[in-house]
Formats: sequence, C-alpha cells, structure tokens
Amino acid sequence: MAEEKTLITHAVTGKARFLNYEIGILRDDEGRTPMEIGNMRTSRRSLNGGIRLSIPKDVTQKWKAHVVKENKVQQRTELMNLSEYDIISLYETQLQGLINYYTLAQNVSKEMYRLRYDYKRSLIKILTLKLKTSCRDIMRKFTVYTGDGKKVIGVIIPREGKQLLKAVFGKKPIHTQKRTIIVDKISKVNTERTELIRRLLAESCELCGKVGEKVYGHHVRKLKDLKKSRRGKKDIPAWGK
Repeated sequence: MAEEKTLITHAVTGKARFLNYEIGILRDDEGRTPMEIGNMRTSRRSLNGGIRLSIPKDVTQKWKAHVVKENKVQQRTELMNLSEYDIISLYETQLQGLINYYTLAQNVSKEMYRLRYDYKRSLIKILTLKLKTSCRDIMRKFTVYTGDGKKVIGVIIPREGKQLLKAVFGKKPIHTQKRTIIVDKISKVNTERTELIRRLLAESCELCGKVGEKVYGHHVRKLKDLKKSRRGKKDIPAWGK
C-alpha cells in the first residue's frame, strides 16, 4: 500500500479516510437504550462501537469556495452566456451529484443543506445579473412548487406536442440512506458548448442537418481524434466536436 495512503489511528479520537469519506467509531456513554433481561429492566449504551461515516470538512469547504469568496456569496459569471434553463440545470446537477455521493454520511443533512443554501443564493445572483433585475423579481418569476408543496427555484418550458422541459434546483430532500448505492460521478460545467435548450428545441442533427424524429447519431472511433487534425483534412470545427 502507498505510504501516504496508509494510516494507523485511534478509532474514537481519530478518523481514517477512505474514498473521500471519514470513518470513525461512535462513543457516547450518555446515550442509552432501555432493554429487558428476564424480569429485570436495564439499559445499554446503544451508540458505542457503531461505525460513523462523515463528510470531511475540506470537501464542503472546497465546494463552498466555488460560490463564496471572502465570506460573501458570488455569482458565477462564467455561466452568463447560458440560458436560464441551463444555469438552473447545472447548479442542480452538480450539487445533487455531490449529495448523492455522500448520502451514506451521517452528517450529510447538516453539511449539504448549508451548502445548498449558499448555492441557491449564488444561483439567484447570477440570474439577477443575467436578467438585469432584482432578487425579488427573480424569486417571483422562478419560484415553483413541488408535489409536496415545497418552494424551489425552477423554470418550465412548453414544447408543442411533447413533454415540458423542466429544470428545478433544490427539490430533493437530503437525508442519510444506509442502504443506497452511491455513484462516483459528479457532473462538470462546460460553458463552451451550445445552449442545451436551443439544441433540444432545434430537433435536428448537428452534423448532417437532418430534421425530424428519426435523427441519426454520428460516432468517432477514438475521442483523442477530436484533438488533432486528420491526415489530408482540415481541423475539426468547434460545432463538429
């Protein structure tokens, strides 16, 4: 094993780190569970010896730094060229990917609700800057309600003869799930590609121009071929990539 990844520590006072989780042992002499042994009533320390998975502090600090500078929430100006639909989708996809990965942690609610609040304020600020309006107007325009009555930020775009396009931020509750399967995949933001909403509404192939429901998919043999020109041909244009 790699020396920098090997650690011997005290299971109660220290924590081991594995797959970016902190692993420790619970110890609480005051927390007791009533129980019966024969005709005798007693109690036992129910928490002692249990395994605790938690989110490392540096993880939340790293993600918080994307939207908070010098204790002030900032708007992500690199997203200015995207549509409101794309901006809300990116905020939700990125943060929800992080929440899903740490859903096994016992402190996921405490850490992620706080982080989501900062991201929500940042989202409102970038929409305010993009539309050149006030935060109050943004909340009035983009506030939607989930099925259980929860108030969230979202946008709904109608499409003739098709399902509505919806982008919603903050709709999923955050709580520990001990028997879930986590997926190590957190979406990245790419601000150079064409707006997603414009591409979806176009309903045409970006390579051959075919319009309609029967659209063909064009594949490349190797992804590395996109980074170099082909022999005897010009460089691949940005829309082609």
